[in-house]
Amino acid sequence: MALTNPGGGWLGPKHVAFWAVVAGIATVVGLFITLFRHSPGSPGDFSGTTNASLSSGASPTMGPGSAASPSTTTPLPSTTPTPQPASAEVTTYLADYKRECRISGSIQDTNDASIAGQLYSHSVNQTQNGYAHTDFILGGKGDRFLAIIGVRDTAGPDHNIRFMLWVDGIEMVNEVRSSYQEGLPIDVSIAGATAMTLIADTASGKGGGLGTATWGEARVVGSSRLACPS
Repeated sequence: MALTNPGGGWLGPKHVAFWAVVAGIATVVGLFITLFRHSPGSPGDFSGTTNASLSSGASPTMGPGSAASPSTTTPLPSTTPTPQPASAEVTTYLADYKRECRISGSIQDTNDASIAGQLYSHSVNQTQNGYAHTDFILGGKGDRFLAIIGVRDTAGPDHNIRFMLWVDGIEMVNEVRSSYQEGLPIDVSIAGATAMTLIADTASGKGGGLGTATWGEARVVGSSRLACPS
């Protein structure tokens, strides 16, 4: 049974032919687009990309003249090490050490003493007998030994006294001082030493009586205070 459409509506023969033509055109366009997308060298086709271009680090999506993005890594701030404070020096006066530790030997006394009119406290005063000596145990704690050496003013004229300092069996000081001669500063390294010995002996030209050898301000400077021997 044929449809009746006297006015030539959407189902008339003319309109059916029109839509058939449109469908054919759409099919042709679709085929053209498909062929264009998959042809070598067309946009979106990466089949022509060589291994060399990939190994060089360039992205396939980067066009000619494109530059690689700069690194965005933030460098770590440099750190400056904090300087450590220097260790404070500790002073041990031999006069105090002798009284606290009951050191024996040729020490006459540890009173203040004058050398050529200059008064020195913390003095170690020795009789110039030569054979007796005084040992101080350092235990490796001392760095330097300092003193002012000279003949005590209580001695008569023409007294000459030899001052000797031995550190671990090695003679470090051998000086002769005379009556009324000004004191002589000494500064001796005793780093790492275990013991030191103070000796006073009579030198030539001795006058009447025995003079007194004074080690003024005699002290050991080091990282810690000297300990009494056990």
